[in-house]
Amino acid sequence: FRLGAIVSPQHPLARHQAIAFADCVEHGLIMAKSELSIHHLLAPLQRRLREPRRAVLESSSLELSRQL
Repeated sequence: FRLGAIVSPQHPLARHQAIAFADCVEHGLIMAKSELSIHHLLAPLQRRLREPRRAVLESSSLELSRQL
């Protein structure tokens, strides 16, 4: 399945049709908490980065993440 990123219309990534996970980590990431299945799909992508970055915040709420 396809993953998506939630960004504001003013965010630099908003103008792109497609972005890579590596593009997203250049910005502050809000990641899913480990008990959510999406976390386990994103964890390998994060480990493959040359310089793994920590999430600014982990959340189990999509609505909270969207508001931030």
